[in-house]
Amino acid sequence: MFWILLLCHFIGDYPLQTDGMVRAKKQFSGLLMHVFIHFVTMLTLLTALMSLQTGISLILALSVSAFHFAIDHWKNVLSRLRPTWIIFSYVQDQILHLLSIILVSFVYSQYSGDTIFHSENLAILYTTGIILTTHFWFVTERVLSCKCPEHLQWINASMWHRMMSRGMLYSILFIDNMLVCLALVAGAMIVGWNDLDSQKRSSVLVRDLGGVSVLVALSWFLGKQLL
Repeated sequence: MFWILLLCHFIGDYPLQTDGMVRAKKQFSGLLMHVFIHFVTMLTLLTALMSLQTGISLILALSVSAFHFAIDHWKNVLSRLRPTWIIFSYVQDQILHLLSIILVSFVYSQYSGDTIFHSENLAILYTTGIILTTHFWFVTERVLSCKCPEHLQWINASMWHRMMSRGMLYSILFIDNMLVCLALVAGAMIVGWNDLDSQKRSSVLVRDLGGVSVLVALSWFLGKQLL
């Protein structure tokens, strides 16, 4: 249960959370819309991928959504009290979301008899990894660079080809064909090399593709443990 709830969280907080939504959720109505997007995402994926009864899916989605509303409301309060704590606010927000997902997963495991981290669908784990290497990586890097406008501008400008390069490399976990995997690795390097600034491409490729390689290895290891 943990992995599907974590995937839903990442989908709702990253690909489905635009810059406009980030601004809007500072107000009550925008926050309600943001949490509703999370709720619908969870209800849809829990029902479709986990084959749960609608009632169970509703309870799980409502529980996580309630925690999400409270945590994001607290983040808004903290942002007003300490507007310069941008990095701390982001990090504590994601830690609290993770803890709330673990708590809901634990309660469900007591009801269902499953272990918290058990999963028979590796696609859920690997799709989470795709979001980690693309949107999550980009947004986190942007937050950590908030006090360096020049670097932040470069991160925004290089967003799409860096996400594509990292996503292509991580996608080898979905492929059971060596030739296709080699093509994806080559494609990831070519996309990065052609589109990145010549002064930064070597260091960025090493950091980006090296980091993704570590995540690929970790995901593969976790997949072996979960099955």
